Amino acid sequence: MGWVYARRFPNDPKLTHLAEVLTSCNKIEVLRYRPSKRCTFSAYSNQNSSTIFGKQFADNRGAQIYAESQRLWNAACEELLNFTVAKPIRWDIKTQTLWHHAIEGRPLIEQLFSAGGADIAARIGSAAAGLTQSGIKPALHFDGRSQLQRTSKYANELAVRLPELSIDLHNLLQKLHLIHAQFVSELRPLHGAPHAHQWLDCGDQLGLVDFDRTCMGEPELDAATFIAEMDFEDRKKVPVDELNAIFLDAYQKIAGKLDTRLLAAYRSHKRLAKALKAARSLRVNGDRKARKHVAYANQALREVLL
Repeated sequence: MGWVYARRFPNDPKLTHLAEVLTSCNKIEVLRYRPSKRCTFSAYSNQNSSTIFGKQFADNRGAQIYAESQRLWNAACEELLNFTVAKPIRWDIKTQTLWHHAIEGRPLIEQLFSAGGADIAARIGSAAAGLTQSGIKPALHFDGRSQLQRTSKYANELAVRLPELSIDLHNLLQKLHLIHAQFVSELRPLHGAPHAHQWLDCGDQLGLVDFDRTCMGEPELDAATFIAEMDFEDRKKVPVDELNAIFLDAYQKIAGKLDTRLLAAYRSHKRLAKALKAARSLRVNGDRKARKHVAYANQALREVLL
């Protein structure tokens, strides 16, 4: 199958200050590690006896995320948002580490998948759509053209890994280009990745975390992100279609009517990204899963291009 190259954590040639930062903190818990890209972790702050979060990057992109975090925090303080966000602490340029406080709340995912999930799906839809009406102006712009460029790279790599999918991938990209070419939408502020695992129950309000992809974009992107991630849940245990419909209805009541073709296109983009992730994985069934996700990506478009 090929070679696997391993290196002992936290020695990372790109995250050169990772070991330094981790050893300087108390009660470290690594939450997510992407070798050579970034590492997210929680730590205990002696200064205010609370949990804080750090995210170290391989470059200076954390500076822009910190600037966006400040805008979001200010918007929340001015009650321009209908959800809670984390208070930023600082961007440490020396170690390329972004720090912010924790949000007091608990994950919503179990509630979403419980008997009361319909109400949670509606609350998430309303809260996510509220960002589009907030008036904030993220510096990053991510429109259909940007998404097509990213997805084209994914498709090219997939075609190399799974050559038998080359024709399907080519036809799929043509359909996506056709849909995006028909739209010149007004860009609005988005989270960029508001899937179900990003939401917290904070009492009267929901909390939303991880604004790494905050941008000015088409609302269909955020809506499709939530829906597409739900698509991968076990339908025998979770009423995926029902929850997605409730989320979408609540989202559109605030953000306005979404275009079904553009929504399907972004849903298809997300499925192609999942296909590449499966193909890259060190799993014996990775290729099979990748083929399945490509089929799902085609299905998402087939329903609106009939």
